[in-house]
Amino acid sequence: MRAEELLEFPKIRAMLAGHTRFSLSRERALRIHPSWRREEVDRLQTETAEARLLLDTAGEIALGGMEDPRPLLARASLDGILTGEELVTGARALDAAYEARQAVRSMGRQVPLLADLVSAIADLRSTSSRIWEALTDRGQVRDSATPDLGAQRARVASGYNRLVQSLERVSGSQDIRPALQSSAIATRGNRLVLEVKIEHRKAVPGIVHDVSNTGATLFVEPFVSVDLCNQWREASAGAKREEEKVLRRLSAGLGDVHEEAARSMDAAAELDLIIARARLAHAMHAAPVEALDSGSDVAVDLIDARHPLLGDGAVPATVSIGPGFRALVITGPNAGGKTVALKTVGLLALMHQAGLQLPASGDSRMAVFDGVFADIGDAQSIELSISTFSSHLGAVVRILEQAGPGSLVLLDELGTGTDPEEGSALARAIVGEFVARDVPILATTHHRAVAEYAGRSDGVENASMELDPDTMRPTYHLVMGLPGRSYAISVARHLGLPDPVLDAAEKLTGAGRSDAEALLKQLQEERRKLAEVASSAEQERSRAEETRRLLESQLADIGRRQDDIVEETRRDLRREAEELRRSLRDIEREARLEGHHAAARRAADQARRRLRDPGWLEASRPVVPRPAPDADAAPSPVDESLTPGDVVELKGLGTRAEVRAVYDDGSVELLIGSATARIHINELRRLEGVKVPEPEREGYRLRSDARPDWTNEIDLRGMRAHEVHDAVSAFLDQCLLNGVTNARIIHGHGTGALREAVRETLAGSPSAGAFHPASREEGGDGVTIVELT
Repeated sequence: MRAEELLEFPKIRAMLAGHTRFSLSRERALRIHPSWRREEVDRLQTETAEARLLLDTAGEIALGGMEDPRPLLARASLDGILTGEELVTGARALDAAYEARQAVRSMGRQVPLLADLVSAIADLRSTSSRIWEALTDRGQVRDSATPDLGAQRARVASGYNRLVQSLERVSGSQDIRPALQSSAIATRGNRLVLEVKIEHRKAVPGIVHDVSNTGATLFVEPFVSVDLCNQWREASAGAKREEEKVLRRLSAGLGDVHEEAARSMDAAAELDLIIARARLAHAMHAAPVEALDSGSDVAVDLIDARHPLLGDGAVPATVSIGPGFRALVITGPNAGGKTVALKTVGLLALMHQAGLQLPASGDSRMAVFDGVFADIGDAQSIELSISTFSSHLGAVVRILEQAGPGSLVLLDELGTGTDPEEGSALARAIVGEFVARDVPILATTHHRAVAEYAGRSDGVENASMELDPDTMRPTYHLVMGLPGRSYAISVARHLGLPDPVLDAAEKLTGAGRSDAEALLKQLQEERRKLAEVASSAEQERSRAEETRRLLESQLADIGRRQDDIVEETRRDLRREAEELRRSLRDIEREARLEGHHAAARRAADQARRRLRDPGWLEASRPVVPRPAPDADAAPSPVDESLTPGDVVELKGLGTRAEVRAVYDDGSVELLIGSATARIHINELRRLEGVKVPEPEREGYRLRSDARPDWTNEIDLRGMRAHEVHDAVSAFLDQCLLNGVTNARIIHGHGTGALREAVRETLAGSPSAGAFHPASREEGGDGVTIVELT
């Protein structure tokens, strides 16, 4: 408990409570304590991680503004009658808890611990529904709550109106008006009365219900309105009894489920507390850290850790205890941040073991300690005659009695408050004792002798807080591995102490001390230069990584554009071929109508020659674009050894092609399969002793003359679906040229892909008329019969 106070853990509790949404969970947040058991810490940290996932995925949970309904539930269970407002409070709590349960369950197995927790939340919607059916949001009983309540309230309203009208007639009478203090209708004891002047008492016959404080006014109920008021009061009492029946019934219903409801509230409060830990983690930009076993060789390994109470102004610190050492001694100037660094480590240890994520890098590690012991600040007491030195030493004695290898010890300003020589000796001995007991310890000190001891002793390491050498202001940066310099003379010079005094002080420190200071200054300067070199190297690495990603993106873009160009070329080829087919069909029709068979053959021969001539595709020949070269890079030389007929490979794509022509601008015309492309020579690699295989020829060709062995049947089995369109279109053209009006297309059954491709082509072809599957004897659905037009 003392360590929690010294490390300001109660402030963390208050921060956590500020992120709760349920009054009951707020109370729990203000009572949290670190756990000292590894399995409990692991569970708490897993819960927090699941809650962060829940918030990031499902959003906020509907527990906002909930009041603790447990006192109401307890009263209802004892047959107490709750007010409408209290019943509405209970209904809201039941509904909110159920909605929270459903939100967690929507995450399925992603949040197993939270799902197990909300299984204790009961589905009490039937109870809350009955409350909402009978009450408004403000807790007022609805007219529809009972069959008679609406009619009774109507009688109450009617009776009240009649009573008011009666009193208004009395007060408006010319005989009565002078006797009244005002024309207002007042209330006394649930009776409506008139304000009558004391001297005109007899002017208004009636019952006196009250007298004003001054005695000048009587509150009189006229006799003419007594019966009307009685009727109104009786109707009001009847409506009130009916309302009480509703409230009694609803209270009993809530009391019947008070045990389930109480368990649900406990589970909802625990859920909200866990989610509050996740909300706090978001607010602090915190991360989960790796938990290590108590007594591990690494006790603390915090990377870029920030003190959570300093907000965005906290300077990140990297602190470690281990491996290979159990004590870390931090030295440095006053107000330089030593105590903040020590408190940061201790507070983060407490937070970690309370299930909170830490404001540090996710690569950090922290042992699960069986106790955190601290002595920080000045605990002197004049009344108790306890000096600073005595209070610190007493705390060290208690810590030595309790701490073990699984503990964490934090000692601030070790060895101060007494003679420097004896104080530094005690400090060294205390650090040595903790190391001998294998107890992790973090200590701060001003004693140079303690830092020197740490530098030459096994199991102890130095760290220091830096000052800016130009301004002599603290930077709050912690440097591992180096003892702190003594900036006293430098600060004095910066503050303007006379040079003779400074010179005398330097002589009094001795040559050895001056040499040590110079060596430390040199080490710090070398460390600064190394840090600059490391930072520069990291920047270069980042730039190289960015360049690599850019090149990969450009290469992928080239591949995509090549695919687009190939697809566009295929569409152009198909369009040109379709135009030729239409020309051939037109020629064939004219020939049949006019009998000019010789002219038709000549035109068909011309079309056939055009189809075979590669020049007809010149307009569609693509040139593959390449990324613009770097302005600072030298252009790559063109490989003049490439000649037509060589086989090359496209760099990065693995595609082989044959060189058709080499141009002066560095581009090369390639034959890729049956398509041509124009690509820059720098994107190619020549393959020695490799030949590009001849493209496979289609099993059909365009013929303009009839042959005796020609048949009106084509067999497509073994083809791919994308090859069907060209094959069927060419076959239909050949049928037209040979005067065939009925044809068979064999595609087989298979998966049906060829059959669908054939019939899709026939449906879009102007040459095909009706088509249908063949008869069973002729092949059934594996053959399509087509009639040509």
